[in-house]
Amino acid sequence: MKIKSSPLTQKDISILGQAFETLVFPNDFDLIYENHVPPAGVVLIEGKLEILKKNKIKMEITTSQVFGVDELVHGTPLPFGCRIKANSKVMLLSKSLVLKNGIMKLFNLI
Repeated sequence: MKIKSSPLTQKDISILGQAFETLVFPNDFDLIYENHVPPAGVVLIEGKLEILKKNKIKMEITTSQVFGVDELVHGTPLPFGCRIKANSKVMLLSKSLVLKNGIMKLFNLI
């Protein structure tokens, strides 16, 4: 399974932190449903994301990465789902703030 994502450094996360709030999910949470346009781009800062296909775990992401931004901006459904695991730290990148802050170009996300 190929996921369009970009690895991030601590400096990248610091830059994003100036425009986006860091959230900690106390419980597992299905953020993106399979074959839906993501409601936000996702930046994993710490913890784990599960990539699901037909409700089966296909991949786990444990390193700082950003994904779903290109699909968010272009309205393209993702062929997989994404579950944030309990106690994971993430930033959710809203479409309006992504476009306003030029995040896509900064991190070559699209």
